[in-house]
Amino acid sequence: MVICGQEFEFSLMNANDLDRFEDANERMQRRSAEESEQFRRGGVRLGDHARAQARIAMDCIDEILGAGSSARLGLDENNMAPIYDVIEELGNAF
Repeated sequence: MVICGQEFEFSLMNANDLDRFEDANERMQRRSAEESEQFRRGGVRLGDHARAQARIAMDCIDEILGAGSSARLGLDENNMAPIYDVIEELGNAF
């Protein structure tokens, strides 16, 4: 699969890849909800919350596309825009 111009070992025709995608997405949703609850309770700076959410999404991308994929795509926890681009491309593929 090509994501942001780079080829990754992932196929929508491979049941194992689809299982990995589904599992990673479920973990991301759960972790994101937990992080949001901590933020809602207070004491977490907005920037720290954004970084935590970015790390959660990057972990999901690494689970789906393979370890190190986030780094290969130039993603970092300080800028959500490129992370959303990758997630959007994954979604469009489906």
